Amino acid sequence: MIEFVVGAGGKTSYIHQRATEEIRRGRRVLVCTSTHMKIEDDTLLTHELSEIQSRLNQCRYCMAGSRATEEKIGPLEQGVYFAACGLADVVLVEADGSMHHPIKACNETEPVIYDNAEKITVVMGMHALGQTFREAAFRLEEVCKLLGVSQQARVKPAQIAQLIQRAYLEPLRRQYPHLPMEVHCVGYTRYQKEVAARLNRKFSPR
Repeated sequence: MIEFVVGAGGKTSYIHQRATEEIRRGRRVLVCTSTHMKIEDDTLLTHELSEIQSRLNQCRYCMAGSRATEEKIGPLEQGVYFAACGLADVVLVEADGSMHHPIKACNETEPVIYDNAEKITVVMGMHALGQTFREAAFRLEEVCKLLGVSQQARVKPAQIAQLIQRAYLEPLRRQYPHLPMEVHCVGYTRYQKEVAARLNRKFSPR
């Protein structure tokens, strides 16, 4: 399974949660990015397929990419990426950026989804609730225009639902009609978790 994870707040946490679940099932998991992703202590900075294979064989887990900045990795070389996909049972690709904002709309360059994608998961952070759009949104002007709200308006659950539908699901389904898509909203407080669960049910595949 090759899953591309898009959207805003909570993508990396979702990826690590998924990786842990799959490793417990005995599967080998490759984590990488088609854009940028924070370097972690166990991140493999390489373009050598043999190093990725060795890590997967030893740990059943490998997070790999090229160094983009002191804190971020960028994509693997295309040939290495496609070859590495054949070494793992599950590939999780962070394919969108939000600069730590909980909600966003994409522009014409995002998300970055490769031809071998088998699933797309849209993530949004419910910690946006109650914040102003100016505080919570990445690509602020696109978000406000799409929803017809002011930058000082407070974020509500219905607006996050509209954002998921109009900024992600509708355009992605037009572009990738053959791919299954899921929504994974992330919450931290009791209220945020309740809203997240409600939105996840709303957008769950029928």
